[in-house]
Amino acid sequence: MHTKVYNLALVTGAFALAAAFALSASAEGMKGPKTPYDLAKERLGSADPSHQKVYGGKDAPPGAFPFQVSLLQAEAKKGDEFNYHFCGGSLIADTWVLTAGHCVTSEGEILDPTRINVYVGSTDFKNGDRIAVKSVYRHPQYNADFTDNDVALLKLERAPKKEVKVGKINLIDATKDSTLETPGTDLTIVGWGTTEQGSLSRTLRYTSVKIVDRTECNNNILQNRATSLDDSLSGIVRSFRIPDDKVSAIRQSILDNAGQIVNENMICAGDPKPDPAAQFVHDTCQGDSGGPLVAKSTDKATQVGIVSWGEGCGVPKLHGVYTRLGKFMDWVKSTATN
Repeated sequence: MHTKVYNLALVTGAFALAAAFALSASAEGMKGPKTPYDLAKERLGSADPSHQKVYGGKDAPPGAFPFQVSLLQAEAKKGDEFNYHFCGGSLIADTWVLTAGHCVTSEGEILDPTRINVYVGSTDFKNGDRIAVKSVYRHPQYNADFTDNDVALLKLERAPKKEVKVGKINLIDATKDSTLETPGTDLTIVGWGTTEQGSLSRTLRYTSVKIVDRTECNNNILQNRATSLDDSLSGIVRSFRIPDDKVSAIRQSILDNAGQIVNENMICAGDPKPDPAAQFVHDTCQGDSGGPLVAKSTDKATQVGIVSWGEGCGVPKLHGVYTRLGKFMDWVKSTATN
């Protein structure tokens, strides 16, 4: 979970103590949040290598999303690719894959390309083409603390084999990006990530979501974080012996000075008006990161976003957050040049 606070000078002195308390985290924690690559390594190293699906989705027919690719840990043995899947991506040119910045990060550093393979041309990890990665390009302003500028490109060692059926996805025209400001716009999410059953899906899944107003999305996430704020403050209060009559002022100062968690580099999408009785809603989850958020006009698919982050999976009113691709098209075009 990412939090952001501005104007520290305006906050009571005890807030500075809270910051000091947070800095006592372990050295490992200071490297940044665990990424999909790190979590996949932990999963494979455990005694129970269960995977932590697109929520509410259905199986994609073969060839339905020919641009969808899987990012694998390179040490995967032939035939065992599914177990080493850690992120999604999209084929945007013969030798270029678009994915999320956090998908190419491990312990705060950009992954060496030799540690990543890409699997293309398959919805079920069979009869596809596995390709080595030549170079990794993460956006220079990628910010792990807030999952901001969350975009990356992979240069492949070669183009997919001709006998493997793949397709390249069209990318949004940055001049038409404003259409994504309209709540209710229909979009599609795709991936092999965690499902409501609690494990990765061996078959590619997809479902529909709608654009959610960014302000509403941001407020919902902030309110959700506020519910756990008291638990966080309790340890700080004990450690620094803060008087009881000061605690409510500290809590309010944090909320009043909270920054914009979901900013203009991001898109929120989900179920805007879920059934009150719904236990989960359509959403992306672990393992879907880096995959495409797709708008479809007739038979033409256009990528408008990248699966980035969220608070839990499939939680009503806690909508999925996606990289707003239109904001990064200049960087994509200038980087994927050959």
